[in-house]
Amino acid sequence: MASTANHTDLGLLDLTDFELDDVPTWWPQVHRAKPPLTCRTCRAPMTAVQNLNNRWRKRFFKHLAAEQAAPDCWLRKSESEEHFFLKHELARRIREFPEWTADVEHSGKDWRADVLAEGTNGRRIAFEVQLSPASIAEISDRTARYADAGVDVCWVTDNRAATWFGTVPSILIQPGKHFGKTVADGVRELMRAPLRGIAAVDVETIEPRAFTPLPGHSAPLRNQEMPWWTWPHLAALTEVPTMVWPCKPMPFPAAEHERAQIVFGFYGTRSLRSVLKGVLDGDLLPVALGGPFREHTRSEGWNTTPVVWVSRTDIAQARKLLAFAAGWRVLTQSGSACETCGGDDLLLLYGWEEFTAQVCSECDADLYTLVRAVHEQIEYPQITEGDRDAPIRLTVNHALVYKKRTGQHAAAAASG
Repeated sequence: MASTANHTDLGLLDLTDFELDDVPTWWPQVHRAKPPLTCRTCRAPMTAVQNLNNRWRKRFFKHLAAEQAAPDCWLRKSESEEHFFLKHELARRIREFPEWTADVEHSGKDWRADVLAEGTNGRRIAFEVQLSPASIAEISDRTARYADAGVDVCWVTDNRAATWFGTVPSILIQPGKHFGKTVADGVRELMRAPLRGIAAVDVETIEPRAFTPLPGHSAPLRNQEMPWWTWPHLAALTEVPTMVWPCKPMPFPAAEHERAQIVFGFYGTRSLRSVLKGVLDGDLLPVALGGPFREHTRSEGWNTTPVVWVSRTDIAQARKLLAFAAGWRVLTQSGSACETCGGDDLLLLYGWEEFTAQVCSECDADLYTLVRAVHEQIEYPQITEGDRDAPIRLTVNHALVYKKRTGQHAAAAASG
């Protein structure tokens, strides 16, 4: 069962070129006839079928005789109306962006995609609809095949209970009346109060050589090349990447005692079009929320997803938060200008040698306020008072309010 077929005279016929209720201009030539239609994958004869009683799949192609199709031809299998509809919806939305094309039911070497998006910059992204049950091992293996071919991937499902959801770059389609229009899960944003579990660090005793790299991956090399980012990858770069494909991780300095965890949260549904735009533009990157990062759960039992789509803006902010949370020393920086805005009101997060990060009062206003507050009002007073054994913990409600383990509130940092 397919949305595409080859015609001897007309070439490739693609039903997603038309709205679902529209009759393709070439349909009368191929329906109820014996046209020279063939499967674009196995080259076996196909026929055009029409069933106007279906909700979405009113027209489609199928093999003329199942036994004539190649045993491994994936287009010989039946598919649900929902699967058919999502392929159509993805292709139509992708084609709304001038720099992108969408090839439906594309087959490559050892891989195939429901919809393959190809950009004028040479980037390829496979959108794979998976509504039927599948194991984590199966999805991981297929994802690895895309990675081997240099193709980014985004899996699409409507089943929140799918065991593989969130183990690979994926989005959850909102079921119901507006099926196919809304993404219900798979994208995360930094919480407005992004740091949790803040504890004081004795910055006076930290020496640059005391920093140790964050632990690397012990997984096989192939898994390290999967098409999503990890924070050791991102922290090793001088700027946020514009492409999905990861680099090799480099050491990232961290104190023996981390200051905090960085929290990402779920902020409601998004339109499918806006998510596709973010993925295609490279503004949304798939990131594994591991290490000092965690996910805020909205309610008890809310499903968490370790691999999620995160905006480049949030990644840029989170990389500085990571430096702060990892215990980098906070230094004042005079006589220097912000690399982005040229401002001179800066703090410097110092790991060692080339591992530094500027925090600007203009570009990073919230982080600047937090870093200065923790540095001046929390850490130094504790060191001065010799109160080093009473770590300060962040309350749930606000990033700039702290309390000691005893429950007594420390001085609140600047509001905002």
